[in-house]
Amino acid sequence: VSEAPADAPETPAALFARGEALRAAQDHEAALECYDAVLKMRPDLDLLRRTLERKYQIGLDFLEGRAGRYFLGIIAYDSPAFGVRILDELVRDYPYENFSDDALFSIANHYVQIEDWEESRPVYERLIAMYPKSEFVPEAYFYLGMAIYRGIKGYRYDPTPIVRARWHFERYLEKREVGREAKQARECIQELKNMEASYELYVARFYLADDNVVGAGIHLSAAVRKGRGLDGKPTAAAVEAEELLKNLPGKK
Repeated sequence: VSEAPADAPETPAALFARGEALRAAQDHEAALECYDAVLKMRPDLDLLRRTLERKYQIGLDFLEGRAGRYFLGIIAYDSPAFGVRILDELVRDYPYENFSDDALFSIANHYVQIEDWEESRPVYERLIAMYPKSEFVPEAYFYLGMAIYRGIKGYRYDPTPIVRARWHFERYLEKREVGREAKQARECIQELKNMEASYELYVARFYLADDNVVGAGIHLSAAVRKGRGLDGKPTAAAVEAEELLKNLPGKK
């Protein structure tokens, strides 16, 4: 039997086997290079799926601290950002694999864990847009609500984030009615509704200061309407707005 020449290119299967050996030896970066080389060779479907799964697992390992990179080939260090890059690349190049939505959810959750809420937002939004039927969508709505909620400066500013945060919490509750996060979502909605009412009340006071009864009445009515909690009861700001509305000049 003739042997292949020494300079013959490696087959996808041989590269995959080398990647497996390197991964077993905890040399994750070198293994990743082998798996990427396999993917560039357009292997058969079975090997493609196995290679993608290995790359996904390596991405998770870097993201969650189970794998490290080496500086000058000697000093090991964690690199979650490298895991983010691997997983993001996988989703971009192979958006319809079984792990694709999980990969995005893992990236977004990583940002939440390090309290980088702004970075988490576009990833959760991408997950919802790309995989609307994913099992992770309810939690994505919840954490999107939390990300927006944590960026709210107060009711005297633009009310758009208040409304958006509440909307995301409500979408979460449509899918998850019980549990710790459901309780937290309800508490946040209650606070956000009070903030919405407080904003309308705040604007109404400016109209009252200018003796614009009509304008004040519009915003006071909005405060009463928006300040109803999930239980139908008025929030503190809604109660205050209702009292002012009753005592407006021209009101019976």
